[in-house]
Amino acid sequence: IAGISRLDTRSWWKLTAPDQPAIENATTAFVDREGRIWFGSDGLGVIVIDGDVIRLVSAESGGIPENMVRSILVDGNDYVWIGTARQGIVRARVADVLNADEGHSPAWQSIDGETLGSNVLRASLAASDGTLWFGTYNGVHRFTPAANGMHGQWTSFTVQNGLADNIVSQNAMAEDRDGAIWVGTSTAVNRLSP
Repeated sequence: IAGISRLDTRSWWKLTAPDQPAIENATTAFVDREGRIWFGSDGLGVIVIDGDVIRLVSAESGGIPENMVRSILVDGNDYVWIGTARQGIVRARVADVLNADEGHSPAWQSIDGETLGSNVLRASLAASDGTLWFGTYNGVHRFTPAANGMHGQWTSFTVQNGLADNIVSQNAMAEDRDGAIWVGTSTAVNRLSP
């Protein structure tokens, strides 16, 4: 089943957005604490399903830098973080993204290759301790937010810190019940103890 589909009891329902091209090539998904489902795509940007409402957030209509999305997460301070294939990460307040209209785009903040070592995002994870983890073509990067969520500290992990390989595999990050972070790379699975 191409694109985004939902199973209703015994049959599949294919998601289509009114007045939009077919939603295909979903690359990532995230469910926020309000139950909204955020999908990244390989050409349309971000699709947000909020009950019966479907919103499209794209380079053309929502101000994100490109429509090739590789990772999405919503943090505990209500920022949505969108990782792109070539333009790094952007983030904005969830309310601003959901309330944007065609004449107003959210105020996106860019986090680029200078911070991450690469503009190619591969994976993201919101850990139970509030830290955010991002996998790139140049290692793993942890963001520890300050109390207000707007600022924080970045820490990078690469082969120089013991990571098996700097190329993180697509969507290959997880946290186990003990708080350890697991990262798949092109050569091995890595575990960072809490």
